[in-house]
Amino acid sequence: MKAIAREAITVSSTAIGFTESVLVAPRRGSMDEIVRAEFVVETDDIRFTQNGTVPTSSVGTPAYVGDVIVIEAPNIEAFRAIRVTNNAAIDVTYFARR
Repeated sequence: MKAIAREAITVSSTAIGFTESVLVAPRRGSMDEIVRAEFVVETDDIRFTQNGTVPTSSVGTPAYVGDVIVIEAPNIEAFRAIRVTNNAAIDVTYFARR
């Protein structure tokens, strides 16, 4: 796999997913199609889901500062995250097949 993009996301009080423009830029089925998103929780705890449901500050999989989380296709587009207490930063790297 090859890293093809990265972004910093602020996770706040409204659930957010990965940036759509980053996800749709590579053509589906091409070697540049994003197949993995890997992120580090940088500044505060979050909760996330991978099935499109909306997490809350008390519902969803918890991720703590310093955790490295890997989300694989097809769950990348369904990923949603929300802060637990304060705004949190996550740093995301996207990977393609090649």
